[in-house]
Formats: sequence, structure tokens, C-alpha cells
Amino acid sequence: MAADLVIVISALPERDDRGFTLVEVIVSLGILTVVMTSLSVFIVNSRRVGRYSSLQDTAIQLAVEGMEKTRGVRGSALLSGRGQCDTLCAAVVSPQVSSLLGAGVTRWDAAGSGTLTVPQPGSQPDGSVVTTPAAPEVVQLDGLDVTANTVDYAFMVIFSCKQAPNKVIQWNQVWFLPSVPSGQGRVYVKGSDGTSYYCLYSPGSIAAGQYVRITPCTLNSPIPADQMWKRSVFTGVNQTSYRIESTFGTTTSAPYCLMPSPTDYWNQFTAMKISKLVLGACNGSNLHKWNASPSILTSVISDYQEK
Repeated sequence: MAADLVIVISALPERDDRGFTLVEVIVSLGILTVVMTSLSVFIVNSRRVGRYSSLQDTAIQLAVEGMEKTRGVRGSALLSGRGQCDTLCAAVVSPQVSSLLGAGVTRWDAAGSGTLTVPQPGSQPDGSVVTTPAAPEVVQLDGLDVTANTVDYAFMVIFSCKQAPNKVIQWNQVWFLPSVPSGQGRVYVKGSDGTSYYCLYSPGSIAAGQYVRITPCTLNSPIPADQMWKRSVFTGVNQTSYRIESTFGTTTSAPYCLMPSPTDYWNQFTAMKISKLVLGACNGSNLHKWNASPSILTSVISDYQEK
């Protein structure tokens, strides 16, 4: 007897296309809203902290550079060329405060109605005249050295700053610089005899083998063009600060800057890489800066203005 053929057909389960219920959607949106709100608060706070840190860093840098401006003005400049104000002195405080101060307070060069600022050079409201201090500033100039103590050596070098145990700086590293704010004049050294002077002079060229040297000079004589230097301290812009410039052999718009050569060394101390003194086209390089503060050499903020 033939076997019976049995065919079994099973029904597939029906697909559920109903989606989420309204309650599920509302709960999901609530959870998403809570998460996004938390993230938004975190992002806003992060941006606020970042902004505050940036402003704090900028404020610190500006304060440091402001102190550098002050450091560049010698104490003697505050009184040089000034005199006590005896007549026509504008009131700088209220009458009540004046009575508390008494009559023994010394006034200097009133700068105008109701102000107590340091006056600029020139005629003042009280009839006095404020002049720019002319006394040179005496410094060690980042190791600038009269080579081998020989004033007619073929080049100058930038040697390590030297000081004897008795705290006396050797004569060949004691330099006289023009005072700021004018900053123009001779850069010179006093000879070992204590009476002769030797002035730095420019070769008028930035070509290889052209060196800045010293020559005997008389300080009260007219300054030759190759001995005229312009010195700056902090100018408000890092690129132009702490430079010693010459326009001999060039133009005022493209001055040459005093600098140590990055490649030309004194062969007597080859291993130490003692650089020779040369000129370079002024371009804001740290090689052009003399006696600059470390905070200026490493500053990351530049080209700002106070408003």
C-alpha cells in the first residue's frame, strides 16, 4: 500500500508594525533632554573657563611687559631737568586734602589742570622746562666684549659675562649706552687707563666678513654717522624692542641691527662658539635683542594695542 504524503504548512507570526507608544516616545525624549542639558552646561562652563584662562594669561603678559617699560626708564630720569613748582601750580587735589597734607609738601612741575602725571619733555604750564636726561646708561651688554682686551682687534666678540671675585666688572665689558627715551647717540667703552674712550662704529654693511668694531673717540665732538646708534628698550611691540640700530650705509626705513653672528665664530675658542659682532637687517629676531627680559624673549603675545 502506497505511503500517504503529508504536507504540513505552518503559519508565520505576524509582524508588529505598531512602533513606539506615545509613553515610550515621551520617556525617550525626556532622557535625551536631560543628557543634552547636562552636556550643554559642561560645554558652556568649559568655554567660560577657557576664556577666563586666556584673559588671565593675557593680563599677566601685559603686566610683565608693562614692568619692562618701567625697567627701561632710569630712576634719574624722573628728576633730571626738572625743578620744584613754586608759582602757577595747578591744584592736583581738593582743598580738603590740601589742608590735610599741610604746607610742607614739595611740588614738582605741575603737568596741567588737575593732573599728577610725569610731564613730557618741553615747556610746562608752570613755566619750567623739562629736558630729556643726557647721562648715558652704564651696563654689561649681554657679553659684548673688547676682544682679548685689544682695542684695535679685527672684530668684537660676544663672550660670557665676566666678574672678578671683588665684584668689579672688567673694563672691556662696561658699556655706555644712550639714555631712553631718545636712545640716540654713541655706544662706547672706557679704556683700561680710565681716561680714553672707544666708540662702537658700523661698517655700513651686512655682508659676510664685515664686523662692528671700536675706534678712539672724543665724546664732546660731533657724532660721525657710523658712530650714531639708536637704542630701544620695550616699545610695546616685541619685534622692535631691545634693539641697537644703525642707519649708516642703509635707510631709516630699513635699519641694520647689532647682533652676534650665528655662524662666524672666534677661532681661538672654536668649541665654545664665541660669536663675532656683526650687523643684520632688522627683522624682529631674538638675535637682535640686547639685555632683554626672558619674558620678552619667550612671549607669545605680540602686536597688541592698549585702548
